[in-house]
Amino acid sequence: MQKWFNNLNLISSIAIIAFMFFSGVYLIFLRHNDQIGFGYAIGLALIIEPIILMYKKYYRSSQNSMSDEEE
Repeated sequence: MQKWFNNLNLISSIAIIAFMFFSGVYLIFLRHNDQIGFGYAIGLALIIEPIILMYKKYYRSSQNSMSDEEE
């Protein structure tokens, strides 16, 4: 998924991240109201995964390219 996500442009990245985040929040909400039997772990994963993807795509790659320029 990381390779696929890295090929997206900024607008698509934001749309995917927003969708994953709100899906995770919705699953947690449904589980909290006892409407579904699962949701906490999957919802939490859908909230944390976009943060990791954004970090690896924007923060970590820009930091690596800056260190490459110094050498």
